[in-house]
Amino acid sequence: MRLLDSLSNTMALQRNGKRARSLNEQALRIYRKIGDSSGEAGVLVSMAIRARKPRKCALLERALDLQRQVGGKKQIEHILTLLDWTCGPDELELRETYLRERLGLCMHGGSAILVAACLDGLAEIASQRSDEAGAASLKAKSLRIYLPPLEDPIAAEAFGDALTSCDMDGAVDALKKKWS
Repeated sequence: MRLLDSLSNTMALQRNGKRARSLNEQALRIYRKIGDSSGEAGVLVSMAIRARKPRKCALLERALDLQRQVGGKKQIEHILTLLDWTCGPDELELRETYLRERLGLCMHGGSAILVAACLDGLAEIASQRSDEAGAASLKAKSLRIYLPPLEDPIAAEAFGDALTSCDMDGAVDALKKKWS
């Protein structure tokens, strides 16, 4: 079944959406038949990545429900991240709900960079609500937990240029320069 999901992703990358959907549906049927909720959730996430917003949200919410049933904390955190990214600018409350749940999981899991990312997202929401004091407090807390490394602006620009031009060799060279 994982093979079907992988093959579906390959078909999607080759722009064969009809075949990708067919393979996903086949994998879903098998996962449901054998009662593998985690596998079903994984396929739903794959399908959501290629879906448009209303369907994307529905697929992710269903995958989230399934992962909650089986207790897949890492997968729940991943799905919450995708749901957060799917939220529009007018969905601050929903985005905050996803971020707060994700923050709880990340704090329990001990990943400083993920905790800081959640706090940064909550700071952004506070700022959008004109709560500058709350935003500053959250940002300061984020920086106490994880201080990102200083960025070399020249390497960052070269890397960005390489990525936008789809020059993977250039991107690799830029990364090598940055980390050497």
